[in-house]
Amino acid sequence: MDRKYKVLITGKNKAVIDDIFRHTTADFECLSTSRRMDDLMGHLKYFGPDAFVYCLKAEETEDINNLKTLGPKIHQAYVPFIIIGDQTDCNEFQKQAFNTADLVLTRPITLSNIHERIVGVIGEWQQKKLINGAKKGEIPEEGMTSPGMEEGESEGVMDILKELSNELGQEKEKVVVGEKRGHILVVDDDPRMLKVIRANLRDEYDVASAVNGRLALKFLEKKKTDLILLDYEMPGLKGPEVFRILKSSPELSEIPVVFLTGVGELSKVQEVLEMKPQGYLLKPVDRSKLRSCVQSLLG
Repeated sequence: MDRKYKVLITGKNKAVIDDIFRHTTADFECLSTSRRMDDLMGHLKYFGPDAFVYCLKAEETEDINNLKTLGPKIHQAYVPFIIIGDQTDCNEFQKQAFNTADLVLTRPITLSNIHERIVGVIGEWQQKKLINGAKKGEIPEEGMTSPGMEEGESEGVMDILKELSNELGQEKEKVVVGEKRGHILVVDDDPRMLKVIRANLRDEYDVASAVNGRLALKFLEKKKTDLILLDYEMPGLKGPEVFRILKSSPELSEIPVVFLTGVGELSKVQEVLEMKPQGYLLKPVDRSKLRSCVQSLLG
């Protein structure tokens, strides 16, 4: 799935807003809004953004108070609140708004850095949303559907949520009988793909998930895995970038990597082969090919 993250943008600094619109179209679907509270609330409801970005420029106290009121409503929807501005504006906003912002981007800052850090904080909030939904025994509101998801698929996604809550800081103590099970890390931003892979592998292997490349790398800082199934096309760090980072790390370079790529993307298949991973699988993933590939690498 080539889903773009939705970013709702507003603020007084029109130059920064224009730059974000011009230079982040590859991974962001951007929408601007006025600073009126009713406009902001309407766009939060109907656009359903993955992140809210406010571009600061000499904000008045009234503006900051409005945003301070908006902050909890944004967080209820599991949307990160991001501010961009110079050091003075950012410090004043955080002071008056009681640290409402989840991410502070202080200018001067490159557009690539803005892009990378926004993608990172979106991933963190999406993972938080999954975990909290699993703890409550429910699917977070509007959280686990994606373009093209069929009715009834939420049941399978619920299984993903419950397992995620155990994997990410809430792990249960396991009693291991017989040989150690192999561990697989699946990196994909599509809940349907996670559902399919888990359903086919979890009886024989322990399967962990990361919704983007940055979170996968954070996972690997603390935990080990025996195999990585890596989506080629993702918002933020794409599969090839994650692959290069893995292979440049002495601690991670020996982990076998299998790419997941769309069946119609023949040029990308060629690019994957040139990178010399341990394998690749075409999406939609065929069950027998998935199991055969994993078994050939993990046994």
